[in-house]
Amino acid sequence: MLIQQVIVTVFATQTLGADSGVESAAATLALTLGVMMIATIGALAPVLVPALIRLWTAIVPPRFAPSWFIARHSAIEHPRQASTAVMPISIGIALYGILFGIIATWQNALHAAGFAGELNTIDTYVMLTPAAVIAVTGSVASILLTTRARTRQYALIRTAGAPPRTIVSIALAEAVSYSITAIGLGLAVAYASVLTAAGLLTATGLPATPLIDFRQMLLLAGIGIIAVLTSLLVPALAAIRGNPRDTVAMS
Repeated sequence: MLIQQVIVTVFATQTLGADSGVESAAATLALTLGVMMIATIGALAPVLVPALIRLWTAIVPPRFAPSWFIARHSAIEHPRQASTAVMPISIGIALYGILFGIIATWQNALHAAGFAGELNTIDTYVMLTPAAVIAVTGSVASILLTTRARTRQYALIRTAGAPPRTIVSIALAEAVSYSITAIGLGLAVAYASVLTAAGLLTATGLPATPLIDFRQMLLLAGIGIIAVLTSLLVPALAAIRGNPRDTVAMS
């Protein structure tokens, strides 16, 4: 999944590299940095993602939200499960943020310098659409592959006396923890790349201010959040509708 998305990004460099000049080289270099960061984070995901979830989800005390504590514990104790759910969407958000952020930064710098015309964004949409589809599909697929294990986990919680609303709350809390982590990682990578692009463009004599196109990122993030939540509700609803003892016995 990571390799496919990085390949899409490498081909997308042609969108920025199609225009000759030092500015184009600066933008392409910043994009390359973003790709390298994505590859590095992807390789470290089984360790990095659970650590990030452990860090930021600790802001909610367990006594205030037991369902949040259970979802947090599940994500931390299953690092591969958490990383495969988070990373595809995180990479998709990063790709959108990097490419559209570099284009916005470059375009704004050109306008500020008095140059007319618009940079081509059609090719960017064409190149990133497969990456967006892969991102959402990858997260959904990784969650659905664990449906049986999750259903059993929820059934065990039900046998302990948890009402249906608690099961749904756990699924919702897990979706929130995954989504916020994915958005945070994607935004961090995108901003680092765009900040680099602005610095390189300024060094070429074209003063630039780093700009992030949040519209594109939030669109993909919204679709990803809905897809992840829907996928997590599948085992939760299965555990609620079935007999929890039978579900545990059959697993």
